[in-house]
Amino acid sequence: MAQVGLSGAVKDPKLIAESPFPQPFEHRLSRDLPSWSDVYWQYRRCAQRSTSTSIMGFGDSTGVHCGQGLLRAVKAKWFGDQDAVDAIYRSRRQLVDAWKPPWQPRPEYLSLLEQQQRLMFEEPPAASVRSKSAQRGAAPGAPT
Repeated sequence: MAQVGLSGAVKDPKLIAESPFPQPFEHRLSRDLPSWSDVYWQYRRCAQRSTSTSIMGFGDSTGVHCGQGLLRAVKAKWFGDQDAVDAIYRSRRQLVDAWKPPWQPRPEYLSLLEQQQRLMFEEPPAASVRSKSAQRGAAPGAPT
């Protein structure tokens, strides 16, 4: 007789994973703050994902990240902190900085992000343009 532990049911990837697809455009542009139940469930799923070893990856959230999200929501809803409200809006819009990685983004990727209206910058900002030595992995300040 096989035993199913509670931890298996709580950490089931099918129940706690998030969809990798962007939300509908209307939802991403909403200026409403999330409800308390949305904040609770978002925190709970984040905490469960951070402890699930079956779906853990390099981009998954940590307990600290989950706590920061909860704190941001509390600051926005209870205290009206404008920085927290802006951070919630930025995360809801699901914008992507395609110029952040050390490689050039593919044109297909840029067109997809543009089509979904998720592209943060149309062209690389001056601060994210990397020199050839930085792209090759040389130490900052090393002669090229």
